[in-house]
Amino acid sequence: MARLFVAKLLLQLASGLAALSLCSGIAFNPCAPLTPVSRGDSFPLGLVLIPSVNASVLANLTESYGGMCNTTFQDYLIKNYKARIAIYNLRVDRLQVLRMPYADIIFSMVNATPPTLALAAFRANVTSQPIYIASGDTAQTFGAGFMVSTSLLLRIEEGTLRYLQWYDLTCNECGGATSQLCIHSSQGGIKACATPLDNCTCTTNGVANSSCSFDDERFDVCSTAINAAWLGTDRSLAVFRTGPQVQRLNAYSITSLFNAARSKFESLKNYVYTSVSESWSAVNSDTQSQYVDFWGGG
Repeated sequence: MARLFVAKLLLQLASGLAALSLCSGIAFNPCAPLTPVSRGDSFPLGLVLIPSVNASVLANLTESYGGMCNTTFQDYLIKNYKARIAIYNLRVDRLQVLRMPYADIIFSMVNATPPTLALAAFRANVTSQPIYIASGDTAQTFGAGFMVSTSLLLRIEEGTLRYLQWYDLTCNECGGATSQLCIHSSQGGIKACATPLDNCTCTTNGVANSSCSFDDERFDVCSTAINAAWLGTDRSLAVFRTGPQVQRLNAYSITSLFNAARSKFESLKNYVYTSVSESWSAVNSDTQSQYVDFWGGG
């Protein structure tokens, strides 16, 4: 089994994730031209977070603009959706976890209508299909909550990136595809288990805690992990090992490898929301308060 690495989030400003347009001004630029890579090389990757966008619409827009690195498209996403970006510096053919902290997820969604958050991975002119990583809108995503984890396969041919493809971990661990905690991303071809909205508020047993912060350790379960692995060959035709390992594992094995979370899911298999809209309203109310307190509402 390959060693597991946690990739470092390179760009996280005091006001949250960076505006999408800033990606061209940093050392590890995910919009830099692609060059053939070898195992172990540095590899910048961008993850763009877009609230309230329909994933199918976003996929069509991305194709029409030619990818996330089109500056006109970036301006469009910033103006219309307040898109933000996280940038990670990966190592080729290392099994890595890209962690998206809960605060970054939920502050990207403050007052979002509809309450969804889409994510797409990109590098140069290669962009993944968009998926939902958080939702309070079952009309779009079937289930609701904050995605626990998913997997991203980077497909490379002779050292050059060709595709960024999501790998379906299924919702078997949280009750199956019909579970209220199963977020469906039809555009990306995946389903994924989510942490309930009710577990991600400052209210415990019906009592609000005015001193709680989304940076508290108890909100770690509300974060999302993207498990990155590699398929194909490098520029010397060496075959990558990490992608096939992920493909051979079943959904529970991957969940255990990255999250050690089987016990967490066992109690959620029969989870039923009393009201998704009320649960989202409670989350959004906390978010509004902390957004103003910590960021001045800007």
